[in-house]
Order: sequence, then C-alpha cells, then structure tokens
Amino acid sequence: MPQKRHQYFMDHAVLTSSASKCTYFQVGAVIVKDDRIISHGYNGTPSGFPEDCPDHFCGDPKEREAHHLFSENTTIHAEMNALLWAARTGIAVDGATVYVNLQPCHNCIKALVAAGIKKIIYKDSYDKSNPYSKEFCEKAGLILVSLDQLEAK
Repeated sequence: MPQKRHQYFMDHAVLTSSASKCTYFQVGAVIVKDDRIISHGYNGTPSGFPEDCPDHFCGDPKEREAHHLFSENTTIHAEMNALLWAARTGIAVDGATVYVNLQPCHNCIKALVAAGIKKIIYKDSYDKSNPYSKEFCEKAGLILVSLDQLEAK
C-alpha cells in the first residue's frame, strides 16, 4: 500500500481520537479492510457510564499512576471499542489492519490477535508498552509496526 494511503488512515485515527475526553491520552483506532474503514473507536468509559477521566483528573503528571489505575478499571481502549463496534454490528475484521495513534497496550494486542487482525500500524510509542508485545505479535503472525518504520522503507 502506498505511504500516502497509510497516512490517510492514520489521519482518520488521529481525528477519531479527538472524540476522547481523556486528560492524558486521546487515542483513536480505525480498522481497515480491503482499503476501506470498517470500524473505528476512541478511548473512554462505556456509553452511559457516569465516571469519565476529566471528572477525576486534570492531566497533572503527578496523577499519572492514579490515572493509569483508574483507566484500567473504567476505560475501554480505542482498539477495543473499534473491535466491539464491529462485533456489535456484524462486521468481520479477520485479516484487517488497525491504525492507532498510540501504540496499543498488551491487552489490546491480545484482543486484536484473537479477532484475526493481521497488522497494527501505530503513530506514537507508548511509554508503558509491554516488552513482550513485539515477540507475542511475531508468534501470532501479526505485524506490529510504527508509521515511521513504514516511511523508512
């Protein structure tokens, strides 16, 4: 796929991330199959859930660990929201590519592997990424690559 097309889909992931209310990381993901966006999602609490990140955190770096724990308990990540929307609406994601503006956490990578995603392209590295994720992806036959790495080729 031409680099310009990868950038196009990443731009959609970045635009989708703007719907997130998170005070630390606004993350967007788009699932692409046959050169079309088939689902998208952003990070946040489930619809109708009263607790949201800005109700508790202002983005202060000193609160980052507390925010991380809060997020683990309440937030659905962008990749999961995109997968869940596809499942809810009957869209098959097997063989698709996910574009996400922040490197996925290991739990999201496991879910993407289980869903049959074949490639993850991310924009920015995540400082809490699991060092095992790359090896896990290799074992699963899933390509995990940054947009910068694609541009370098």
